[in-house]
Amino acid sequence: KKRNIPIVYMTAHSDQSTMNEARETMPYGYIITPFNHVEVCYTIDLALYKYDMENLLRKNNEHLETRNIQYSDTIQNLEKANNDLVSANDKLERMNEEIIESQRALVKSEIRYHYLFEKMLDAYALHRVIPGKNAYSQDYQFIDINSAFVEMTGKGREIVGKTMRDVFAGEDGKWF
Repeated sequence: KKRNIPIVYMTAHSDQSTMNEARETMPYGYIITPFNHVEVCYTIDLALYKYDMENLLRKNNEHLETRNIQYSDTIQNLEKANNDLVSANDKLERMNEEIIESQRALVKSEIRYHYLFEKMLDAYALHRVIPGKNAYSQDYQFIDINSAFVEMTGKGREIVGKTMRDVFAGEDGKWF
């Protein structure tokens, strides 16, 4: 057992107690005299074949055990990665819900602002400054106007996106 070599007993003892003792050593064969040359050759050949097959089986089992450990580690890593992804997905869903809620609040706020902007009595125009040389503005671009501005100037929504110089082309440009 310790040296892992195949054993074949060739003996004249055929009593049960001798057979039981031999069985404990796990022999590959047990030949009782008288025996002939062919019987010994076949027994040894079968013993060596069985020995080779058991070694191959042992190596395959060791290989499978190693693979099983590797697969077990891989499965654990995959389960951890899956749990991380589920957690990240949950976090992203919560963030998405917050974004949707923020967008709703923004739309409501924009509606209120636009309503106030359109209904206020004072003329109002929102501009973007177009810088010129020496830190002075060169021109202004209309970003938005309200109804009171249209009534006061006679200029409609078509001026949005245009510059003051384009809209008021004949005017004195000093104040631009």
